[in-house]
Amino acid sequence: MPVNKRRYPRVVQACNTCRAKKYKCDGHLPCFHCQRLGRECIFQGEVNSHSPYSIRYVKDLEKSLERAEAALHIQGIPQLGNTDPKQTGSVKEHVVVQQSQLNVLWPSESGDSTIDSIAGAARQGAAPVDIPNKEAPDDISTDVMDINGVSRRFEFHGRTSSLAFLDRLMKLKERNSASRFLGCPILSRQAVIEFQNEAFMKFRETLRVFDKVQENYYPHYAFLFIDSYFKTLHYVHPILDQHVFLERCSSLWTGRGISIHQSFKVLYFAVLSLGALTRTWIEDSINGMDRNTWALMLFERAELAMGRLGSLNDLEAVQAAMIMAQVCQHQLNPNLAYTYLGTALRTSFSMGINRIAPFRTRHFPQDSPSVVVSRTWWDLYSMETELSITLGRENMLGLDSYHNRPPPLVSVNNESENTIISVMLGLSRILQEISRKIYWEETALSEKLERAGEYERRLNSWLVELPPNIRPKPFSGATKARLLLGNHYWPELQRLVLHLRYLHTRIVLFYVFFLHEQKGHKNGRDAKKVAAYSANCKNAAVEIIECIHSTYSAHHFFRSWWNNTTYIAFGLSILVATFSREPAIARPKSAILLYINQAIEVLGVMDECPVACNIGKFIRELVDTLLATGTSRNDSEGEPQAE
Repeated sequence: MPVNKRRYPRVVQACNTCRAKKYKCDGHLPCFHCQRLGRECIFQGEVNSHSPYSIRYVKDLEKSLERAEAALHIQGIPQLGNTDPKQTGSVKEHVVVQQSQLNVLWPSESGDSTIDSIAGAARQGAAPVDIPNKEAPDDISTDVMDINGVSRRFEFHGRTSSLAFLDRLMKLKERNSASRFLGCPILSRQAVIEFQNEAFMKFRETLRVFDKVQENYYPHYAFLFIDSYFKTLHYVHPILDQHVFLERCSSLWTGRGISIHQSFKVLYFAVLSLGALTRTWIEDSINGMDRNTWALMLFERAELAMGRLGSLNDLEAVQAAMIMAQVCQHQLNPNLAYTYLGTALRTSFSMGINRIAPFRTRHFPQDSPSVVVSRTWWDLYSMETELSITLGRENMLGLDSYHNRPPPLVSVNNESENTIISVMLGLSRILQEISRKIYWEETALSEKLERAGEYERRLNSWLVELPPNIRPKPFSGATKARLLLGNHYWPELQRLVLHLRYLHTRIVLFYVFFLHEQKGHKNGRDAKKVAAYSANCKNAAVEIIECIHSTYSAHHFFRSWWNNTTYIAFGLSILVATFSREPAIARPKSAILLYINQAIEVLGVMDECPVACNIGKFIRELVDTLLATGTSRNDSEGEPQAE
């Protein structure tokens, strides 16, 4: 009996692919044949009727609608889809009134009072201040101020943030896409959605209620995660005493020994979550759960154990919030990490661990024999500084003179992993000054150049004065071979981490001058110095990608340190922008392509991290577009075409 073939209904219009191949199009978006062939489904109307549209265009429209609804929701405006037709007129009047309120927050370029202008208002940066002989903020870089269409949160990411770097590349891609598809509307994508782990936030919005009568501390699996933490990330942030921690774990599991406070339970689940997230998994699952499921479940347990903010006010509560912030950093949700570090800071200030002050009880010790209080405070100081720079926001540390607790001493032979806390203080203070004096103060370019030279000298002095066994060395093949001999050895780990932080600081320091050169500003007598500092920025970007690629090739444990995606984003933003300025004929053989491909390869290895995959896919699309078109149009900020 003959098999009846599937018959498609006749449609008014077929897509471009079906018309070219003489297929019967089902009229869906995307249609059956485009899905089967893996092609983008585009419908082109009659000549002079309307522009082509595709599934990507429709999805962009949906995202724009979500952002508009988010803006309306936050301002208390009823959504049009849920409005009684009889009240349409009053709703429109409400929109016009609320638009004026939104314009106070975000000045828009037009006086339009449509819903699109409400959604677009949040994308506008603050107007530049006109100060004679001074640099306006927009001459340095562009802040990102947006409404997250998924979480409906208002988000700000400043000039030194990785999202601001990537946002510039998104604009570059939009311009090149517009040049390829003339007449096809290209709507902007949201960096705050694509390059952050929104799934992590969704997970925590629906916290499960655990039965407190049957508390489960997972003793059969906990040691796997604890061991992973103390063999790797503990050496980057050595704020815990391993022996004390394991003693309390034993009491928690057995119910015998010292009494366990609630704050230790928060710390316990936080350590397990970070260990589960960053360990090298050779199993597909443990007890039916994979890496992300374990990490997020344990993170939830830590949140539940933490309870009301301010209810726990001891050292372990501070340490727990710091480690929860590290979990968020590795999950590439910097906003949540910023919140937990803020909690740790406020708790520290309320306890006074940043200060040496006499206790009411005489002879009460100021610190433990292992100076765990000092280690915790000064590591928190460095974490707050680096994360604030990464987000382009001001830190909450206040004046240094307020923090009179001495940092841990550096031993002569540097036999302790705690030394990294003390040596990071110098780098943190340089970073703070770069942020304030180079990016946030409105000064003349010549003064910025002078300050940059001073900070470079201080940065080089900091590097030279590091203890020899953790001092970064220039990258070479010998470096890679030596690292293979010392897997999980703390001086090697600290040398690697300090190298990445040093290169990141150089990128931030010289990035403003890289932008000046990219824009083609003719700075007269300062032109040579601007070019030299721009070259320093590009060299640091190359070196940071080389360093990460080499380490990923040699060490499996490093592949689960997803927070390195942030460093890759900084490096890629600079190299791809440089690549886009090269002559079209030279791009296929450009030396920069090697490092771009190395970075994309590293991002591809982190296949369990959706944000890393999104960045890798985005960069690959942009590079392919640049190779295909060979053109790079001027942006709205006045960047010239490559000469």
